[in-house]
Amino acid sequence: MSVPDGGNATGEEESGMDDEVSAMEVVADSRPDEARRVLEVVARYVNDGGSLSDVVVVAPDLDAYEAPLADAAARHDLPTATWTQLPLTDTLPYRLLTALCRVLDDDPCTADEFLAPLEYEWAPPDADAGPLDAAATAALRAGILDETDPETDRPVTEWCDRVAGLDAPAVVDAYRSWVGTHRHAGEPSSQQVVETLEPVLDEYEETVLPRRKDRDDPTLTRTARTARAVVRTQDLVVEVAEKYDDRVAAGENRSWTLVDRLAETIGGLRAGRREHANARALDVVDANDTWALSREVVIAVGLRQGGWIESPGGLLPPELRDRLLGGRPDASSLGLRATWSEARVRDHFRDTVAAAMDTIVCTRPRRDEDGTEVPRSPLLATVDTRLVEPPEVFADD
Repeated sequence: MSVPDGGNATGEEESGMDDEVSAMEVVADSRPDEARRVLEVVARYVNDGGSLSDVVVVAPDLDAYEAPLADAAARHDLPTATWTQLPLTDTLPYRLLTALCRVLDDDPCTADEFLAPLEYEWAPPDADAGPLDAAATAALRAGILDETDPETDRPVTEWCDRVAGLDAPAVVDAYRSWVGTHRHAGEPSSQQVVETLEPVLDEYEETVLPRRKDRDDPTLTRTARTARAVVRTQDLVVEVAEKYDDRVAAGENRSWTLVDRLAETIGGLRAGRREHANARALDVVDANDTWALSREVVIAVGLRQGGWIESPGGLLPPELRDRLLGGRPDASSLGLRATWSEARVRDHFRDTVAAAMDTIVCTRPRRDEDGTEVPRSPLLATVDTRLVEPPEVFADD
């Protein structure tokens, strides 16, 4: 059944929306234009005396909407707080980062700690050697251990010497050399932190992600998660370096242990999450996180056909998509659909609508990224919306 702009198709399932809630629909030309219109609505609400904490924007995928919403919010001098679902500290790029900090520190370590970066697929920056596989790592571990307890702590220099005496793959010698070059006597400056860790993550992006994609299933779900983790961990290095300078200025000693501790503290927060519930910021949440949510104004974005079918953690970061997909013709519409069935999508949309205590605003772009016109989402057939322009959303009847 085709549904015109605005209005509810008869015979469709109910949305669960309270009868007292006003339902509006705002249509934009493109996703960036949609973000601008969303912030027009928010700014009008705030300027009329409403509280920013009473508004939430719900997106089907945060990677696609985080930047355009933040850019549009900046025009109105309104900060955004994006509540992502990525558990960064559980990802391989993050574990690689913290494992390197422990090896570069001045303290002795166990064989397992020394080899951990190789297990997390460290690859030498700007070199041809690829990461070590699990079997080779296990053989390397056996080669450097002696009859003593494998949990014995030894200086990193001693582990490097033991590795040097083995007939091992080239990546192992590159790792030994890299560790020796980048320890900075265990007292790095913030600039050295960035110069040491950023190239490793860049190499991970260049070398490991394509291999992971080759081993992934057609949905590329695991690749997408790792790709998001790489981008977040790259950002984390910059954040850690900034905080590192503050801590050193406050009297703490320079050390890779401090870098590790800051990474754990910052990485343990969801990216963009507000530290105080009364912070002045516009919440942007994933559609998967709307259960039990309640706000005066809910703005649901991306309600074009197919817009709410993509995985909530699904789209690859744009800067990685072209490299991973290798020019596949469907690159612009990479829908990682494994985690969301159609029934779950309907449930998420019902939860989103039900979260609105006073007003639900549904927005959508008329055209996709290629400029092709796309129809409204069938989900909108469950909501009796009124088609309006942003200034009309909170206008008196």
